Amino acid sequence: MSRSVLIAACICALLAGACTARSLSSPVPSPTATATVAPLVTPVPTTALTPSPVATPRATPAVTASPTAIPSATPTASPTENPSATAYPAGSVIVTFKVLDERYRVLVVDPAQVEIAQKLLAGQEAPRIPNGVVVRGDPSVNVGWDWHIDPGTFEFAEVTTEVCDGKPSFVENDEISGNRFCPWSAKVIAVDPANQ
Repeated sequence: MSRSVLIAACICALLAGACTARSLSSPVPSPTATATVAPLVTPVPTTALTPSPVATPRATPAVTASPTAIPSATPTASPTENPSATAYPAGSVIVTFKVLDERYRVLVVDPAQVEIAQKLLAGQEAPRIPNGVVVRGDPSVNVGWDWHIDPGTFEFAEVTTEVCDGKPSFVENDEISGNRFCPWSAKVIAVDPANQ
């Protein structure tokens, strides 16, 4: 099968929603692959085809609270608001951490991690380093900052790499090179129900 026939077959299949970019970059199929490509070739209608728009999924934050103050590189006061929300999974909590002279908040949805947060607040032994993927441009429950920790990736760890260690302002100012934040000196100072 010639390359132009393969391209024509992929264009037709793309219009039908069944082709991927990988098909165009793959080598010309062997004669055994012809049987799988042939059914994708369909007659082109005489009317012009207009591809329908594809909806791009977008994350919609449950909370759209705006920070009341934009933190500087060294905030003098930590944010104290607690955004009201009612759309979080049952049993979720908002954990407030103190890192040296700064504070930040994380929505914790995993019951095992909620239990660890409560133990740490009570002064009991448990893995104590908060660790999760940073989502920039959306504070969510982390009022006062322009980022939050993805609740689906959050966990308490015993040990982490130093590259994600730092203060919340380091995340705000893009001083942490990776996509994770794991402040070693963080202390749990509050555990509040997420749904109030």
